[in-house]
Amino acid sequence: MELQKLNFPPVIPDNESTYLNYLSGLIESIDYDSDMMVYRKEDGIMVRVSPSSAMTFNTILDVVKKFHTMLSINVEFSKSMKAGNNITYSINF
Repeated sequence: MELQKLNFPPVIPDNESTYLNYLSGLIESIDYDSDMMVYRKEDGIMVRVSPSSAMTFNTILDVVKKFHTMLSINVEFSKSMKAGNNITYSINF
């Protein structure tokens, strides 16, 4: 899996690093050939996951939802995910 981090400082705080490691591990365990881009905004982060095939889209989406529910993190999903076959969401701090 390819992980791209945009607009992050050279040294990432421990909790952000841990979050990204767990998330990338979960996604990679389902779809090894997927791509993930994480963009840091002033007030949060935006994540885009591109599965390698349409067959893994729903499984990755379910795992992402369960992961954030387990951590009690409020996630705002994009409305046009199925059309582009990308899972896009943002987390506001």
